[in-house]
Amino acid sequence: AGGIIATTSIEREGKQVRLRHEFSEAAAKITLQMVAKEFGKAMRYSKKQAEAAKLVRKQNWEARKSGKLLPSQVLVPADAPAPAEPEPAKPSEPKPNGPSPQ
Repeated sequence: AGGIIATTSIEREGKQVRLRHEFSEAAAKITLQMVAKEFGKAMRYSKKQAEAAKLVRKQNWEARKSGKLLPSQVLVPADAPAPAEPEPAKPSEPKPNGPSPQ
């Protein structure tokens, strides 16, 4: 995809953006698959859900800029359950140091 991006010209007129590139058949197939995948992700959410997610991203970014959140804290969803504490390991029986009986 890097070659596609590097050779694509971008034209902007107001809110309209035009991407121009001469595609081979294989490149067109890959590009359309990428667009379809991203479009599919966007269509999973209602407008209300998308706006809520946008607000959360903005709040996280502001918190990150002010140093209140670590990058790893931003990746964990707010409604995710806290990770469970690992159970302490049970002590195993010591192994004898001498030669093994035969």
